[in-house]
Amino acid sequence: MDKKQDIKKKINNILEILSRLNLPHDFKIQIHPSFTFYDGFVHKPGFDGSIITLNYKNKPQDIISFQLYRKEISIKYIQRVGNDIPRTKDNRHVLLESLIFASIPILKSGYSFTCSKIPFLQERYDYLIANPAHKSGYSRDHLKKEIDLYNPIRDRYFTKDGVLNFAKERVRSILNNYNQARKTKSIVFPRISLFKKINHRKRKII
Repeated sequence: MDKKQDIKKKINNILEILSRLNLPHDFKIQIHPSFTFYDGFVHKPGFDGSIITLNYKNKPQDIISFQLYRKEISIKYIQRVGNDIPRTKDNRHVLLESLIFASIPILKSGYSFTCSKIPFLQERYDYLIANPAHKSGYSRDHLKKEIDLYNPIRDRYFTKDGVLNFAKERVRSILNNYNQARKTKSIVFPRISLFKKINHRKRKII
């Protein structure tokens, strides 16, 4: 199995676990090969990424795009896309916690879980505040709105550098739920491919 196939397999493992999770009534997670936003923009991830939405009564409410690269499961963006229910932040957390839960087997194989927009947004905003004459594709108002969206996510799950923080209470709870699910076999987890180097020419699945 080459690197591309291995990444695809790991993404499929994450998506398979997501498909097995029990969510509150009328909610479900949907996997998208591409997603068209209300302004007509179409996002289609490459082989190393995927898009998931939290749907309420089959209507997408919140969306996450993630990618696997450089031994990272990287959140590319988290965004609100629906207006049918008011509990925006809670729903966003449900979707993110489901993804973290489904990613734990990959994290155990040596990957990290990151969200690079967390430090990027703050650094960009601080720079524009300190340099108001600088021309930028990002307005301060837009960056502030994005920061207000990502800061609650950072506070619950990540470090200020956008790395999943296993000391956070919510992350510990997700890990406990994962371990309990394995113990009770309430979810049958797919086997994760791990590679052990034998020599320069052969690799063996363990």
